[in-house]
Amino acid sequence: MLIHQAFGLVLKEEREKRGLSQEKLAELADLSRTYIYYLEAGRKTPTLTIFYTLCKSLEISPETMMATVIRKMGTV
Repeated sequence: MLIHQAFGLVLKEEREKRGLSQEKLAELADLSRTYIYYLEAGRKTPTLTIFYTLCKSLEISPETMMATVIRKMGTV
C-alpha cells in the first residue's frame, strides 16, 4: 500500500471516530469537501501544510497521525 492510500484510510478512520462528516472536516480545515474525498480515496497527496491543518482539525498530533499511517502501510 502506498503512503497516500494509507493516509486516506487513516484520515477517514479518524474523521469517523470523531463523528465528523467530510463536509464538517472540510469546514474545520478550510478545505473543500471534494478535496477531503480525494484524500480519503487515496487519489490526492496532502502537502505538509494541509497534513498539519488536518491533524489540528482532528485534534490529533502529527506524530500520532504519521505513526498510524506507517502502521497501516505495514498491515494492509
